[in-house]
Amino acid sequence: PLYNNQHLLDFEWGVVTAAFLQKFPDPSLKHVKNVETVNRCICPKKKTMDVRRVFYCMFPIPKLAEKLLGKRATVICVEEAHWDLNR
Repeated sequence: PLYNNQHLLDFEWGVVTAAFLQKFPDPSLKHVKNVETVNRCICPKKKTMDVRRVFYCMFPIPKLAEKLLGKRATVICVEEAHWDLNR
């Protein structure tokens, strides 16, 4: 991947999971136009959860660049998250 980030949070599993899943939509992030969960896998035996979400974002660019390109800057981002209750 081009970007990888890992956080180990010292909070209850349910609190961290709920906060993560509720962070979108966020009215202060106007560039995020749409978020879709495309995969969710919960394994009770291993006590893990995996989530993959796709974000459609639109960023403002200078008017001249917008006229030359004929459109606004759009980006599709993929976010993958893994929770392990045993860690």
